[in-house]
Amino acid sequence: MKKRLFRLLAAAVFLSVLFSSALCEDSFVHISDAAGLLRLSEDPSGSYILDNDIDLSDVEWTPIRFSGTLDGNGHSILHLSIHAFDPETGRTVDGNGYKYKTNLMGFFSVAENAVVRNLSFPDAVVSGTSGDHAFAAVVAAVSTHSVFENLSVSGSVCLFCGGRMGGVAGIVGFGTGSVSDSTADLTLIYADTDKKKKCEQFLGGAVANGFMDVTGVTVRIDGYASVYGYAHCGGLIGMHRQHEKRTRANAITHVSGNTVTGEITFFEKNRDRRAYCKGIMGERLNKYVKMENNDDSGFTRNEIRKYDEILLPEGWESAQWQVN
Repeated sequence: MKKRLFRLLAAAVFLSVLFSSALCEDSFVHISDAAGLLRLSEDPSGSYILDNDIDLSDVEWTPIRFSGTLDGNGHSILHLSIHAFDPETGRTVDGNGYKYKTNLMGFFSVAENAVVRNLSFPDAVVSGTSGDHAFAAVVAAVSTHSVFENLSVSGSVCLFCGGRMGGVAGIVGFGTGSVSDSTADLTLIYADTDKKKKCEQFLGGAVANGFMDVTGVTVRIDGYASVYGYAHCGGLIGMHRQHEKRTRANAITHVSGNTVTGEITFFEKNRDRRAYCKGIMGERLNKYVKMENNDDSGFTRNEIRKYDEILLPEGWESAQWQVN
């Protein structure tokens, strides 16, 4: 009798889980084309799932602010091309705690309490020029307590920036939250275009600057940073710093199980030299992070001592870019 009752209870639980999963999936808006993807901006707090790969060849993407769930369902967003900033600025914070109104460029300009998962961005191109503070990344320029998991990102992110605060990254530019079980294979370029300002520059294969959990991420990076100020370059994370008030919820972060290969070529022209550039984390500005099982044995730090030309990959034309 007891065995029969146990089987009945187990079956009821199983059916309940199946029913709940079905309801959950039915609550997602299904996206099958570029027009559907563009409608994310109409209900940015909704839940969405891709039914197939989405081709954005004919779309010049404008960054949107997102607070919902986007499940790629194992599919890709193809030919993503971004050359425009969000018309609204966001807020970022430098290593000294100074706050900046910042231009933002990425698939999402701001992801707030969002979930982005099971999605690929192959051969993405993110490129822009800003005369003010700016962050650029493939997935989100700024993250506020958002979750990014099982993502695959490749392509290039290039930012020419004249502000004091700026950075480029593969997945998230600045913020809080988590990145896990993802891959990034990217060319990242940051060029400081104002010799008269001491900028705070950040470059990271996964995250440029923030207080984020980063676990199980594999990065292959080809990075270039031309900096007339303070350089913070990391194969995985440019700067890791807690910029919010410390609470139980954000008491500590984990950076573990990550692998970085590739090279970052950079210069830092500044009498007060710091020249931070490392495989996992360029600069760590707090003790509230647990680091373990990370491998950067395939990473190369390449510091250049000539400052007359912006550093770019071979084949890129530097003559078109001028610094003040």
